Amino acid sequence: MTRRFINSAGVSIVAFVIILFAALPLCAQQEEKDLEQKEFTLAKEYWRTPVKSQDRTSTCWSFSTISFIESEIHRLGNGDFELSEMYGVNLTYIEKARRYIRMHGNNTFGEGGLAHDVMWVFRNFGAVRDSDYTGRWPSEEKFNHREFTRALKGYLDGVLKGGSPTAKWEKGFKGLLDAYMGAPPEKIVVDGNEMTPKEFADTVLKFQPDDYVAITSFSHMPFYARCELEIPDNWAHFDGYLNVPIDDLMKIFDNAIENGFTVAIGGDISEKTYSQKKWGYGIVEADKEGKTVTQAERDKMFGDWSSTDDHGMHTVGYSTDADGTRFYFTKNSWGTENQGPYEGYSYFSANFIRAKMNTIVVHKEAVPSEIRAKLKLD
Repeated sequence: MTRRFINSAGVSIVAFVIILFAALPLCAQQEEKDLEQKEFTLAKEYWRTPVKSQDRTSTCWSFSTISFIESEIHRLGNGDFELSEMYGVNLTYIEKARRYIRMHGNNTFGEGGLAHDVMWVFRNFGAVRDSDYTGRWPSEEKFNHREFTRALKGYLDGVLKGGSPTAKWEKGFKGLLDAYMGAPPEKIVVDGNEMTPKEFADTVLKFQPDDYVAITSFSHMPFYARCELEIPDNWAHFDGYLNVPIDDLMKIFDNAIENGFTVAIGGDISEKTYSQKKWGYGIVEADKEGKTVTQAERDKMFGDWSSTDDHGMHTVGYSTDADGTRFYFTKNSWGTENQGPYEGYSYFSANFIRAKMNTIVVHKEAVPSEIRAKLKLD
């Protein structure tokens, strides 16, 4: 909470200081105390690769979606793989840069992204294993994109200042990108066979991006229709989100997690009532009051920015606490070291999902038939 004090002619400096110090305890009282520890009993959990760390990057969207895809490939019986998150990050940056230049700088350019960006990479370029492409220099053990992303943005802004981009800028951008991340492989060897990343995705992984749907829920857009989700990380202006009422979104979520599917989720985890490191789970105020978050409350949080799009994760099961309340077992991408009682995993209440998660991604067969009919899904 930020408090602003204005020293006008009617307020002396002494009075200003008194007011300032009098206000400090009130500010401190706004701090959320640690929540009680809970005991969770896992009711269902599904196969997934080990928790990884995105380190000093804002690439949760790739880590969470790749984890989701890995689980889907396993569920479909096509093998167990640890895929490269940074392969898609590299290729996505190129398309972000093109749009940024075409739009004269009036488009989002940064580290952020969404699940559909990873699906776009799979559809157009395929995938590689983590062992094929780490996106780090050989001497580096961790990711750190702080200098890297500033360098990319500075380069593009320099191109724009030139007033008339030449055909050379993209080659320069790719050179800068590959200097920091290394060039993605054009061919890989799988079981002794050389193939392109696209061939690997199509013939070995057999993952079909078009079998997956992104779901959202906001009443300022028509329900049971496709829409563009208006958040900064939707830099591609993807307009394929299926908008449903929040009760239907939760029906889809529960139907998936009850029937063998995992769910990629994206939204806001900035609540004071969530800490993976301290207590390992997230709730919202409605949980304390024994209420259910409504569509109107969700819409208001989105409208006043108390819900943003700051993180992507992968829900891989559900549990119950001592009172029998359901919490969703969710894999994060902050590593496991000093990452709370559940070693890199978090539990989220149903209200937390209702209030704070802007999007979910599931296989279309995870959508209940009556909702699928309304959405006209094949």
